[in-house]
Amino acid sequence: MNPLRRARGFSVVTALILIVAAGVAWWGISYGPAYLDDMDVKTLLREAAAKAYHDPSDERIRLFILDKMRNMPKLIVTPDDVRIERTETPKYIRIWVSYTRAVKPLFSSSERTLSFSKQAEQDLSPVKW
Repeated sequence: MNPLRRARGFSVVTALILIVAAGVAWWGISYGPAYLDDMDVKTLLREAAAKAYHDPSDERIRLFILDKMRNMPKLIVTPDDVRIERTETPKYIRIWVSYTRAVKPLFSSSERTLSFSKQAEQDLSPVKW
C-alpha cells in the first residue's frame, strides 16, 4: 500500500447513503404493497374496458370490476366509486374507479389511508381490415 495514502473509513457521505437507503427500504416495505395493488387495479380496468367491446351492459362491467376488486381484500370500494361513460361518436368507453387502501407503516402504531383514482379507456369501434 502507498504510504502517503490514508486508510478510508466511515464518513458523513457514507452515513447519508445509509440513512437514505434505510428510508427507501422503510417506504418500500410500508407503502410498496399499496402501489403494487394499484398496478393490479390498472390492469383490471384495462381488462374491463376490453371486455366492454363485446358486452354493451355498463352494469355487468361495473359488477365485473367490483367482483374482481373484492378479491383484493385491503381495497375499499363501493359501487358508487365506479363510473362508466360511453360515447357513440366515436364509439368509446371510459372507466374511472376511486378507492382507498389502509396502510400501516413499519414501526408505527397508526394506520394511514391512501386514496387512489384510476382511469382506463378503450376504442369500441369495429376493426376494419
